[in-house]
Amino acid sequence: MKKIVFAVDPDDKFLQCYRPYKHQDIALPQQTGRPMFIPDYHAPLDKVYKDNGYTVEKKNITQACAGSDPFVYLISPQPNIFNLLRDEPKKIKDVFATIDPLLIKAINKKQCAMVIHNCKEQYADNHGTEKQFYELLLHIGIGNPKHVIIIENSPNAQVSGLFNFVQWNYFETAVRLLGKNYSPTDKFKANYKKFLCLNFTPRYHRKDFMYKMRDINILDQFNASHNDEILPLSYDTNDHNIIADKDNAKPSSGHIPMLIADVNHWNTIPIKLKQENLIFVVTETPFQSEELLFITEKTFKPMLLKMPFILLSNAGSLEYLQTLGYKTFNHMWSERYDKILDEHERLKEIVRVVHALSTLSNGQLKEVVLNNQDILEHNYKLLMSRRPECNVFDAIDKIITRQ
Repeated sequence: MKKIVFAVDPDDKFLQCYRPYKHQDIALPQQTGRPMFIPDYHAPLDKVYKDNGYTVEKKNITQACAGSDPFVYLISPQPNIFNLLRDEPKKIKDVFATIDPLLIKAINKKQCAMVIHNCKEQYADNHGTEKQFYELLLHIGIGNPKHVIIIENSPNAQVSGLFNFVQWNYFETAVRLLGKNYSPTDKFKANYKKFLCLNFTPRYHRKDFMYKMRDINILDQFNASHNDEILPLSYDTNDHNIIADKDNAKPSSGHIPMLIADVNHWNTIPIKLKQENLIFVVTETPFQSEELLFITEKTFKPMLLKMPFILLSNAGSLEYLQTLGYKTFNHMWSERYDKILDEHERLKEIVRVVHALSTLSNGQLKEVVLNNQDILEHNYKLLMSRRPECNVFDAIDKIITRQ
């Protein structure tokens, strides 16, 4: 059985690095702030290795550096290292200066693969910030920052050649690891709706879409959540870790002025989503007039649920999924929207598609869904069989085997 070693620091200074909450006004005085680095909770790399048949061993830095085994040292910024370097340059420089010299030495002789986990948010950098990070790594003693692995989610990010950038469809792995297998649904609950649309975190395109559904009078055909004062909808609110007890809560780390128990509420996929809805209208994180792709768990959830979906995301997202082998639904409704770069025109086309589907009866639309169960099964099986994380494994192997 293959083995991988991770070096961990019991006094990890990265995990002691904070910045103010976005909604500091609702934080308690004793709450330190928003963590700048966090242990990964979507698809922890050690868990991903285990899922691929590896034996995972963890050692402290001194033990790892003293041994003969090559090892991985993982840094997991929140949201990503380039944003943090722009927003909090002094804190980032100070915390990187605390990296153990033994670890720097192991990186330089390729005993250690240093991995910066940038997959949790969309790539949002310019090469100037990359150059600053490159110079920071040189300053702390890393001889060749090109050997530092930076894992990114966006498959078409225009990154520089300063680092070893490795693309990982990280949320595809994360949803697969949930390990659920829902049976194909041919019996929906009596009160099922045509459309499911979950919008826990407020974003402009989500608001615009839900307002348009209201304006064309089809909200009654939706089960939806919408965290908004003008149009509050709460279909799945109870599935999130929202609590009112301030003594046991903290502000959300995202865009929501709300107290929560834990930011780890991304994996809420109750069976009711499948039993009470026909089509999943996915409102992805980005919806911009640009082609930079960033596909999160939101897109892969309907595949796990074996549901058809309409995707509010950046142009080309459906086309990219098709290149991975997934099947989409242009034989069931128009997917012309995926080719429209302008975000406003793309939204108009998606609204048009949803409005057209709303004119069908529940029974008619249900029949369309049931007649395409083979596609839903195909997508589920492909999701469970793909291993996009192998890009990361290969990059780490090349470092620690000194290729």
